[in-house]
Amino acid sequence: MSGSTKRRGPTLLLLAAMTATVLVTGGGTADAAKTAGPPQESAHRTFDLEGHRGTRGLRPEDTLPAFGKALDIGVTTLELDTGITRDGVVIVSHERLISPLVCADTAPVAPGDPQFPYVGKYYKDLTFAQVESVDCGQRHPVIPSTDPFYASQLPIPGTRIPTLDQVFSLVEQRHAETVQLNIETKIDPTLPTQTVGPDEFVAKLVQVMKRHPNGVARSLLQSFDWRTLEVAQHMVPSLRRVALANASTAQVGLLGASPWLGGADVDQAPYNGDIAYAATSVGANVLSPSDAFLTDPMIASAHLHHELVVPYTVDDVRSMSALISRGVDGLISDYPDRLRDVLGSLDIALPRAYPAR
Repeated sequence: MSGSTKRRGPTLLLLAAMTATVLVTGGGTADAAKTAGPPQESAHRTFDLEGHRGTRGLRPEDTLPAFGKALDIGVTTLELDTGITRDGVVIVSHERLISPLVCADTAPVAPGDPQFPYVGKYYKDLTFAQVESVDCGQRHPVIPSTDPFYASQLPIPGTRIPTLDQVFSLVEQRHAETVQLNIETKIDPTLPTQTVGPDEFVAKLVQVMKRHPNGVARSLLQSFDWRTLEVAQHMVPSLRRVALANASTAQVGLLGASPWLGGADVDQAPYNGDIAYAATSVGANVLSPSDAFLTDPMIASAHLHHELVVPYTVDDVRSMSALISRGVDGLISDYPDRLRDVLGSLDIALPRAYPAR
């Protein structure tokens, strides 16, 4: 089934997404929100198809080839992760350090560099030149047969860690006007020495966004550490915010406030265990729980509080279909090609593809 070719800017995409919320929740009433299911007319439903780390199942994760592949396939949103180097460059990587699973050293950037080898070191302690020297074009699992992506991911030796600027530029080069960037801050409030703080992190991201046409409008800021969402809410109120959550970070039923929720105690009034309601404390536009953490009451509450629901990370086609039937507004997948097939089979409008020319 061919994808939709209607051209919409990022601002219109947001309006369409909010319209989808109204469709799903029956106009935002409490009674309608309790019935978390897809609208009757699938063809009119707007669905957020997100490529996790670009296309982790198909190409080296969080790299330009992975994002390029996602654009080839056709996605609504490129999902990605960021860190900040010692010299203030915003790079794209899932870990707070250079992971030996996905990267390998090549050579020191200068003879006798005392920080070499760089793999295993935190980005905040390395310059971008040092970070850029590592090869992240293939996985290096200790036991390849146990790695879920070793067989499906195409190795591309020589692939480097990109900057966020380069990802924006790739989208612009493809003229992918409708594609959004869902940008995660890889920051852990319990390990503050491993990254820059939330204020600096958000400021650096916003600087990059503002260097690009419609950069803020086409972006979403996501984080498990809701402090960064709170900072963004005050720094750039128009920047859409995505509250990531799972059982470990939400800490529902545990004594005291979770350090991940920006000071909110989900168990206390007025939230009373409702993570979707708690996400309103940081002005979240989207709630993005793990698929294992997601519940139907959570979907209903999110819609009641005008939040879209976009779970991560869903790679099984049966799970995709089941979650869509429960009324989620999008899915994040390592295999956006599979998700696209599922959406097509359900007659849900598909995002346009932007293949390389």
